[in-house]
Amino acid sequence: MTRFKEGDAVYGMPRFPKIAAAYAEYITAPAAELAHKPQSIDHIHAAVLPLVSLTAWQAMFEAIDLQDSQEILIHAAAGGVGHIAVQLAKWKNAFVIGTASAYNADYLVKIGVDQFVDYHAHRFEDIVSGVDVVLDTMSGDVRRRSWRVLKPGGIIVSILGSPSAETAAQYGVRATNILVHPDGRQLAEIAALADSGILKPNVEAVYPFAEAALAHAHVQKAHTRGKVVLRID
Repeated sequence: MTRFKEGDAVYGMPRFPKIAAAYAEYITAPAAELAHKPQSIDHIHAAVLPLVSLTAWQAMFEAIDLQDSQEILIHAAAGGVGHIAVQLAKWKNAFVIGTASAYNADYLVKIGVDQFVDYHAHRFEDIVSGVDVVLDTMSGDVRRRSWRVLKPGGIIVSILGSPSAETAAQYGVRATNILVHPDGRQLAEIAALADSGILKPNVEAVYPFAEAALAHAHVQKAHTRGKVVLRID
């Protein structure tokens, strides 16, 4: 038996990391990897959610079990994964620290960041310390500087490759990583959060399908707030 009937509006991230023909007008997808689209938002905003919300969900609730009142540092907090992670962390009553440019300060406070760090004006490690969790969405130098802001026994969760277990041991902390996977049941929970107003996906720009190259250029030239969406007419 399937949970869906003909004509249902659904959303998902089918077959990732395999090729799922995301730029096609029509595809087939395993029913277990889909959920009913959130009813309270349009298709454009629903399109934002599957990849970034599943990534944030699995990083914070599968790789670790983020708890009430824990402190989490979220890098690139206004980005695709970041802006969803902020809202999910606040749903769990965590204390959220977010790094981003000053342009995004008011937006991030509005969606739940408790302590904002302008990475242009400050090195985050100079003003942040003793956090329980770092959500590493950047890797590279940002990850290297993040070890020192964790409290003993804290953890870095990376969505970009595996942090060094040896380095983690040197700092007396833990490290893990995820590769996001499709999950229809998680998407159903995410849809419920969107319909309750807890989760608000942000669309920075919408491009027609014929301008896909411009959409990619937009993402590459700027730090996107939320996501850029392609519309298939």
